[in-house]
Amino acid sequence: MKQIIFLAFTCLLFLEGCRSSVPAAQSHPEAVQNDEISSGTEVNFSDQATWLLGYFNPVLLKREPYSTWFYKGYDGYQPGREAADKLNQIDKQGISIKIVMGTWCPDSRRETPRFIKI
Repeated sequence: MKQIIFLAFTCLLFLEGCRSSVPAAQSHPEAVQNDEISSGTEVNFSDQATWLLGYFNPVLLKREPYSTWFYKGYDGYQPGREAADKLNQIDKQGISIKIVMGTWCPDSRRETPRFIKI
């Protein structure tokens, strides 16, 4: 039951953090300017053409243009040893995790790769 409450709370944080009435380019200009694909052109993740919508395979995050922020977050994150040990002790039988995220959301682009690494 604690795990379900934790998952629901985490999803709410993602949704609340991604909600904005201002386009991402204006509210977090550094997030858009720092996301570049190998060709050197800037990617505007607030543009709907770059969004992944609906259910998708997380493997897509490892492809351009998403790979720029995915690998930065994945490779740059090291979970704490104590927390990792506690997570490894949990009985994973019957646990299902669903991540609700937005590829346009700077918070999702920061937290999703970390969560997948855990």
